[in-house]
Amino acid sequence: MKLLFRKSRAGFTLVELLVVIIIVSLLSALTLGALRSGGIRAKEDSARSFVIHISESLLELFEELDDQGSTTEVINGEYKIRWQIPVSRSDAMMLSGGVPIFPFGSIYGAYALNITVGSSNESAECLYMIVTQTGYFGDFLEMLHETQVADTDGNGMNEFIDPWGTAIRLEFSPPSPPNAFDIQNLPIIHSAGVDQEFGTGDDIMSIDLVNGIFLQ
Repeated sequence: MKLLFRKSRAGFTLVELLVVIIIVSLLSALTLGALRSGGIRAKEDSARSFVIHISESLLELFEELDDQGSTTEVINGEYKIRWQIPVSRSDAMMLSGGVPIFPFGSIYGAYALNITVGSSNESAECLYMIVTQTGYFGDFLEMLHETQVADTDGNGMNEFIDPWGTAIRLEFSPPSPPNAFDIQNLPIIHSAGVDQEFGTGDDIMSIDLVNGIFLQ
């Protein structure tokens, strides 16, 4: 009786290997894309939360200064409250009758001497100064994480930073908003977003001027 032996198949053909490689590559690309997208969303959520946190704390100070009459007293053509929430070194060092504007003028003046005039981070450094020097933000500072603070331009002055490492700016809403909503002359917290460039579509701001709402 003759025994017939079938020659066993040694392995995959080149075509089969190429198909497997292509499938694995596609799955890897889809997985990495999903992870990247999820990572971006997580950072955007984190930035939005931080912007809201800063904004809510700053608006509490704004309202307290308002209650003290700082929106009725005019200094150099601007309400006094404007100089208590400065966005530039010159704002921080503004004088009234030759003396620093009460209540934070003296504190600001000493600190602001080291802020670089015209720097892209000037308002960000002012924001950090307001939060850390006035004594009004104890609860906020207790929750602050070290990864949310950095000296991004190396001038010795810290700024709050978003998850992409960009300094978070302080601005004031314009006297005449785009629409008829009454959101004007209020402090705005501004993150540049994922592209790290201000003025683009992915920016994260505490106030939506177009729709007249605060970020929540």
